[in-house]
Amino acid sequence: MSYTYDSTALGQAGSVFLHVDWTPSVTGEFAAIYCITDTVIEDIADAASNTWGGLTFLNGDGFTLPAGTILYGRFTAIEIRSGMAVAYKSIIK
Repeated sequence: MSYTYDSTALGQAGSVFLHVDWTPSVTGEFAAIYCITDTVIEDIADAASNTWGGLTFLNGDGFTLPAGTILYGRFTAIEIRSGMAVAYKSIIK
């Protein structure tokens, strides 16, 4: 099955603010993750497998995305260990 994202629609379906002390994990359909600060991603589930571990962690300790990084994909769950990020809900056509 093929999906198309309308890049002008990013953010039009809403977003979720991720912060380790308030909302460290979220589930749903997400198209992008924007890191406000340096953010350690603990785990991600991708839409294709809908299982944790959608990305490979070489050291088992998650990975750090620098502030300003945008990670695009089809995510169904996101968990952060530290930092602040915004998860943008997806609009799939």
